[in-house]
Amino acid sequence: MLVTTREARLQGCLRYDLDVMTPEQALALLSHAIQEDLAETAIQQALELAKAVAYLPLALELAAAQIEDGATWTELLEALQQEIADLDVLDIQGFGFQSQGSKQRNLSLLASFNLSLKRLQPEQLIQFAWLGMLPEDITLTETMAATLWEMKPPQARTLLRFFKSRALLLSGGRQIDQTLGYRLHDLMHDVARHLLVSDPQANQPGTLPGLGLTLPQAHQALLGRYRRKLQQGLWHTVPSDGYIHAHLTWHLEQAERIEEIHRLLQETTPNGKNGWYQVCQELGQVAGFISDIARAWRLAESHFAENPAQSLGLQCRYALMKGSLNTLMGTIPPELIAVLVSEGIWQPAQGLAHLQQIPKPWRQVHTFKILLPYIPDSLLPEALKVVRSIPDQVCRSVMLVSLSRRMPELRAEARLRVKTIPEDFQRTISLGCMATYQPSLWPQVLDEVKAARPERDQGSILRELVEDMPEEVLTQAWRLTTTIQDPYARAIGMAAIASQNPAFIQDALEQSLDAARQIENVYRRAWALTALATLEPSLWPEAITQIRKIEHEFAQVRLIKNMAPDFPPEVVPVMIDIGRGIQNEARRVIALGALSTREPTLWAEVLADTQVIRDADKLVKALEYKDTKTNRIRLKFSRLACSIALCPSSAKLTSYPSWVR
Repeated sequence: MLVTTREARLQGCLRYDLDVMTPEQALALLSHAIQEDLAETAIQQALELAKAVAYLPLALELAAAQIEDGATWTELLEALQQEIADLDVLDIQGFGFQSQGSKQRNLSLLASFNLSLKRLQPEQLIQFAWLGMLPEDITLTETMAATLWEMKPPQARTLLRFFKSRALLLSGGRQIDQTLGYRLHDLMHDVARHLLVSDPQANQPGTLPGLGLTLPQAHQALLGRYRRKLQQGLWHTVPSDGYIHAHLTWHLEQAERIEEIHRLLQETTPNGKNGWYQVCQELGQVAGFISDIARAWRLAESHFAENPAQSLGLQCRYALMKGSLNTLMGTIPPELIAVLVSEGIWQPAQGLAHLQQIPKPWRQVHTFKILLPYIPDSLLPEALKVVRSIPDQVCRSVMLVSLSRRMPELRAEARLRVKTIPEDFQRTISLGCMATYQPSLWPQVLDEVKAARPERDQGSILRELVEDMPEEVLTQAWRLTTTIQDPYARAIGMAAIASQNPAFIQDALEQSLDAARQIENVYRRAWALTALATLEPSLWPEAITQIRKIEHEFAQVRLIKNMAPDFPPEVVPVMIDIGRGIQNEARRVIALGALSTREPTLWAEVLADTQVIRDADKLVKALEYKDTKTNRIRLKFSRLACSIALCPSSAKLTSYPSWVR
């Protein structure tokens, strides 16, 4: 892992000091920035200027922007030397770059900043200073900047481009709506923040006038500008500008408006839903909503000493909200997420946001594989961020291999990661995924299938891979299935290959059907017969009978979920009837969710089921967390909170201890 820092105090790392640029590198940067070859005289002047700014690249880019604006090399060098002389007599502590090196380098960089900023009009300087109250490393959009600077979006767009041309802003790339984004270098961010809080009266040489605000005042002012856009004073009605919904609670905290954060998370829509959750869900920012809950929970806990009753009540509320979300994310079937995205009911970003909140890692993997075909190329970098955020190392590797089919730059990393997957099943499927763009891997894939343990997994692995196999590989895979001893695996594998090459159908039925009927385990017998029924329709009544005989709902759901794409139209209603008969709500949702890809009218039924929490035990488990000091109280508190939330509306709270009330 490479860590870049200006505070090199990391333990256990091999330190590499990145030196300043050489004169030749500095000259090349200047020439590239002004987009012209320098004459001999200009080369000497440019080298003198580069030396004056200590060969610092950011200072050189600022200088190049001023040359492009009409300044001469001589004028710029003289102004820079005077600026350094003025600053040399001042105390310039307080800037984030103070620890970056020698005093001369700091003076050179600050002088470069000042020269660029002094060329701004007073109003432009004020507008630049306002950038200092934004979070670090954010992408600035013209819509958000229009609110920040209190102007119309076209004016904000022009000003952003102007700051970019002066090297005061960096490019942030194209956004999803194809507008340009802009970023602020962290050192520029420090300068802007310094201007925001500095004295408006610049009474010393080398200093610039500031706005004289405190940071809470600045955040309150920005919130006031957004507040004018609200309906009935409700924050969930604020128009989306690509910024405020992701950062509202941060600004409220910085503005010291803590109570307003709690009120925000209690806002309701006219139909009684949580307003902030609903708008975050529509924008595909459910992960941001969960971060807002975490912030509010932390703030409530920090005020326990001041108001214990209010603190406990708020923590109870946020625990239930987080538990509800955990349960909700865990019950939405991956197939349903893909349907919602493919039909345009959800944006792809919403699908990715829900994927991040699914509590079980392998459900995340399954959801990602199903969702990936519907993610546009413009959103692939965001998908990569989601993959890299998955805590489980094996799941992260499997997802990255899948993504490498769409992102060739990941393929070298994918080859390394697939070797680290310990489970035969997932490693072989991941290797098969790589074989789709590196066909020389197919022999190795078949060797892995043959060696996979337990043997009963070999058929399932082939079922996952056959759609991508070239014709000659299918033939080799067929020969492999004839050597499989396990009747369940042989039936699954042969049926999968025959579905891709009808020439094998008769052989598959002759070699598998009798053995499949003799399988003792009813679940495997049902699955084998279902796979063979996809080849011979007359077998469907027998297969359906076996599916109904499966006693364990989990096994029944798993078969329906995996075989849903293969059911013929006349069988789908029968499977829906079986799915509706499943008693466990979460499992019923998974079965019907998979079938919703075949019967869209099920969408509403499945979504309605995911909105209801009936399993109190699961909710309690979602709420419990360990605290070394108050562990037992936390667990008791969580259980009581659940009992309150799940009790009938007529129940009284008087039976609970006063601290719970």
